[in-house]
Amino acid sequence: MKIGIDLRPIAKTRIGGIPEYLTSLLDALFKIDKKNQYLLFYNGLKKLPLDFWWKEQKNVKIFDFKIPNKIFDFLNFFNLIKIENLIGKIDVFLSCHFNLINTNAPQVVVFHDLSFLHFKNFFSLKERFWHFLQKPEISAKKAKKIIAVSFFTKKDLIKFFKIPEEKIEVVYSGINPIFFEKIDENFLKKTKEKYQLPDEFLLYLGAIEKRKNILGLIKSFITIKKNSQYKNLYLVIVGPKNWHFKEIKKFLKAKKEKKFIKFYEPVSNLEKVCFYKLSKIFVYPSFFEGFGFPPLEAASLKIPVICSNRSALNEISKNFAILIDPNREEDLSLAIKNLIEEKKLKEFLKKRGKETALKFNWQNTAKKILKILENVYLKS
Repeated sequence: MKIGIDLRPIAKTRIGGIPEYLTSLLDALFKIDKKNQYLLFYNGLKKLPLDFWWKEQKNVKIFDFKIPNKIFDFLNFFNLIKIENLIGKIDVFLSCHFNLINTNAPQVVVFHDLSFLHFKNFFSLKERFWHFLQKPEISAKKAKKIIAVSFFTKKDLIKFFKIPEEKIEVVYSGINPIFFEKIDENFLKKTKEKYQLPDEFLLYLGAIEKRKNILGLIKSFITIKKNSQYKNLYLVIVGPKNWHFKEIKKFLKAKKEKKFIKFYEPVSNLEKVCFYKLSKIFVYPSFFEGFGFPPLEAASLKIPVICSNRSALNEISKNFAILIDPNREEDLSLAIKNLIEEKKLKEFLKKRGKETALKFNWQNTAKKILKILENVYLKS
């Protein structure tokens, strides 16, 4: 079987849910499958190098083009080009995002979430226009099979796009194996020194955008800081920034507590492990998630988690996290205080978190997705 895969989601960044999903899936897929042939489509004028171990695999062939993506998207949007013209015949095509490519082969598409339909105001005009151009509803209807990363996303696909339930298969994502490996204590110490991390801090790790409710988190933290008991407590926020960061800076400008809030650009996976390990509590009060990697990553390292009770977070994290209403800042403040003070609760959540995280394995995910690809090919 010849399987085509779109690599463009990792062309400009390896940070974020979709790039993390694609790179982790491929890493697991190429470890378990030496039989099928993989034709990988990579495109764009300016893109990151493919510095992955699997690019030399005998059953992996990479087609690296330098067609400007605006031109390719135009040709693809108006059905003026097919992927077979570029990479040859394929039996099935996998897209790990809903931007389908024109092809004669049956397609399997991964849907992570439909946040752009729930909260349009969380996206810039440019982002909303991009979603329009990608035609997600048409992609969902054209695909032979849809992989949803959670039951919540499956319900959304049925609700918004009227997709038949039997067309959608829920396959949970995995956790990067690095989060289960033993961390070198010297590296942990050096990372703390490198980033001048405080001794006591709450951690948020993820995109710094409106959907993630960073302002709500900051307001809850400021409420906590009014209690002298938490005079040494900091809030550490790690992740890529978008236009929403200007609103955050404007809010913090006159706040005396801003000296206890530290922002960092994205860090490597190994450094990410250190940030989790050094934190007291991981806080993730997002308004909307299709899956949610960070709470599971924190849980895998036995860090207690507080997160939103909305969307897929309620589904993925309910067994190990304190769930709060993201619209009620006082609920988040109270949850943080309780978790700091209640040692038995903290230890219980750590244990439950580790047990839950072990169930999210990329090899299991890869096996299920490979089976779906094989079934779609055989039925076609």
